[in-house]
Amino acid sequence: MIISYWSFEKMIKTLFLDIDGTLLNRAHILTENTKVALKEAHDKGVIITLCSGRARDGLLEITDNLPFKPYLATLNGAYILDNNGNVINEHYFEYETLEKLEELRKECGVGLLYFPEGSWGANSDDEEYKDELSIVKRPGIQMNILEYAKSKKIHKYLTVGDSEKNKVFIQRAKKLLPELMIVPSSSRYVEVNTPQCDKGSAVKDICAHLNCDIENTYCFGDFDNDIAMFKVCRHPIAMANAVDKIKALAEHITLSCDEDGVAYGIKKWVI
Repeated sequence: MIISYWSFEKMIKTLFLDIDGTLLNRAHILTENTKVALKEAHDKGVIITLCSGRARDGLLEITDNLPFKPYLATLNGAYILDNNGNVINEHYFEYETLEKLEELRKECGVGLLYFPEGSWGANSDDEEYKDELSIVKRPGIQMNILEYAKSKKIHKYLTVGDSEKNKVFIQRAKKLLPELMIVPSSSRYVEVNTPQCDKGSAVKDICAHLNCDIENTYCFGDFDNDIAMFKVCRHPIAMANAVDKIKALAEHITLSCDEDGVAYGIKKWVI
């Protein structure tokens, strides 16, 4: 039987993986079992994308420990790279939008992290900076966001604070700037992206780049910022530790991130 190149492209399986609370366990560790499962999937032709709210630099500790180069949908799809580091697509804020967000953030009393292209930054060497540094293990930018944005693109804006203050920020931000994509990624973080930019748009961008069929897409996730990805992918798989909104959209529910749930799910449903 002869299979055309066009047919082969349509048969490609693509796998999109959230990072924190999904690929990594709660100690932010990529386990050996999960590495083995990822390599097995890659060796069988599955194209793997790390689909995260993190910047590229925040993923290097993971990618440097993989025996292959994955695609990267960073900053919730705002900065997308192929497996050779070439930019597939990007979305960034207008300066006036950042000014409005900063005024509102200060009124709500929440902290800030911001993300230009592959890196990350904070307004100063404050608690937000120290906490992020402890996770990504790579120094960020220490400069006021509005000063930095005068000459650089900002691809994602993230507030840091307790859940009640973040709820107030979300409510007010959605009224002030209804066109933006505003979702919590945990009780501590609220992620803000430009219009029509989320993990679901990242899935579409990468499938278009590869000319592969949405019918063969798989994804793993655990929190609200994975909802758009779950709605686009044909085979969404929720972690056992996922929030109820994610579980309700899932085709399957795997083990928790502390039980190698991604490894289990890859072997059971992807390959």
